[in-house]
Amino acid sequence: MATAPRDVLTKIVHADAVDEHMHMVSGADEMEAKPDSLEVCKAVKISSPNLGQKPQRVQARPKVDDKDGGSYQGEWLGCFRHGKGTQVWADGTRYSGQWYHDLPHGHGKLEQGDVYEGQWKYGKACGHGKHIATNKVRYEGEWHNDQKHGHGEEHYADGGRYSGSYDEGNKSGEGIYRWPDGSEYRGHFCENFFTGQGRQKWADGRSYDGQWQANVMHGHGRFRWPDGQTYVGSYRNGLRHGKGKFQWPDGRVYDGEWEDGKQHGKGTLIQKGQVIKGEWSKGLRVK
Repeated sequence: MATAPRDVLTKIVHADAVDEHMHMVSGADEMEAKPDSLEVCKAVKISSPNLGQKPQRVQARPKVDDKDGGSYQGEWLGCFRHGKGTQVWADGTRYSGQWYHDLPHGHGKLEQGDVYEGQWKYGKACGHGKHIATNKVRYEGEWHNDQKHGHGEEHYADGGRYSGSYDEGNKSGEGIYRWPDGSEYRGHFCENFFTGQGRQKWADGRSYDGQWQANVMHGHGRFRWPDGQTYVGSYRNGLRHGKGKFQWPDGRVYDGEWEDGKQHGKGTLIQKGQVIKGEWSKGLRVK
């Protein structure tokens, strides 16, 4: 199952010298510092407001270049980028959209190899948005604090796709994963794994409906083969293990104990009207 890489979305200017709450962090990694907004303000000689002055208004100003090779063009509120504007950094990173006191806020587009376009809240992706990673993985859905959170849909380069619930960047809750060959898993996810109750259908006609743990059949379930064979019972780590009942298309039935995918222990075999009770070891009847 394809897994999308961890997203790193935010690469917005630090404004520590203006206000402590503007220090930007994406995920657990602090992003590269960009030119201070104070330095930009000095370049255009904007003074801070004093008490008694009239309230400042949002103003559109000419393009401002900073000493590190970046630039901003758009609207300001005093020393803050505020309103609509475009910031370009020397490394080519570009943000175009709405700002609030030096932070992306509202609708905007961030391009830094990866591309995110959508809603922002105080400098972080928050709300509905689209993200295209450099490896061509595409996600569209809900975001919170720079992470996929809520309902979303993700498409992978190999043709696989996922639609369902996310929690803090991980597939968690109810969802559907489809492989390029038409196989499908529909059920519960926990931190990107099939975990809990779910149903998988393979392109060759096999199906399993039951419990999962970390992407393998684990717990009680029912497995069907396209030729009519069925198994209903317990699984451990993807193998029949514990008590279970296996039926063949010709009417034979084994009902008993299993270990690591084979009949093992006490069981009952029904064939051609006969009921045979006995013991099995690693798939072979020994009593």
